Amino acid sequence: MSSTTGMRSRTLQPSEMSAPCLVFDVDVVDGLPALPAPKLGGARCAWVLVHFRTEPLGAVIVEIPRRGLDSEELARIVWEEFGPAIEDRARPGHVSLAPDGSLIVPQPDRSTFAESRESVLRQAPEITVIVCTRERPEELERCLNSLVRQAYPRFSILVVDNAPVSDCSRQVASRFDQERVKYIVEPTPGLSWARNRGLTLATADVIAWIDDDEIADTNWPWRR
Repeated sequence: MSSTTGMRSRTLQPSEMSAPCLVFDVDVVDGLPALPAPKLGGARCAWVLVHFRTEPLGAVIVEIPRRGLDSEELARIVWEEFGPAIEDRARPGHVSLAPDGSLIVPQPDRSTFAESRESVLRQAPEITVIVCTRERPEELERCLNSLVRQAYPRFSILVVDNAPVSDCSRQVASRFDQERVKYIVEPTPGLSWARNRGLTLATADVIAWIDDDEIADTNWPWRR
């Protein structure tokens, strides 16, 4: 475990995490956010998922002091944890910490990761994303909204409504493009029944699962 001294925040081991914990998804090329001061009974730590031009580098758990954590301090922590990985993906010698502690990461011309992604997307296999749900329309709508914004070119979404007692999930699914989002019912309660029902109707060679209370980032399917 790495740590900072004095008034500076420190990184935490998973065993040191406390609930609630904030989750941030950041890309170092776009700059790093400040983490707000916790309210009474609020989050005292944050799980920060770090990317470089959408490529995931890893995660770091950060303690949030009572005063909050400014972007410069978060940049120092990210640099301590991922500096070598960031330098490997940028032009050598062009990544550094500014005097105020913020990360200076110029936009690279190309990266191996970006080139490999473009190659994958040009030959992308078809994916069926299966979402099993039951009586959680708000969560389902957020999940589907994130899925239809994916950058992946060839995928469909199959919503499996497990033993519904209302038509709320059907109504949510009907608000999306019916060529992209299909809706079916599995009348027998149980997640395994719902998943197996989805598998019998999925048409793609590749199947991806996502829970109805999750939100996918725009590059989610091809990272699976």
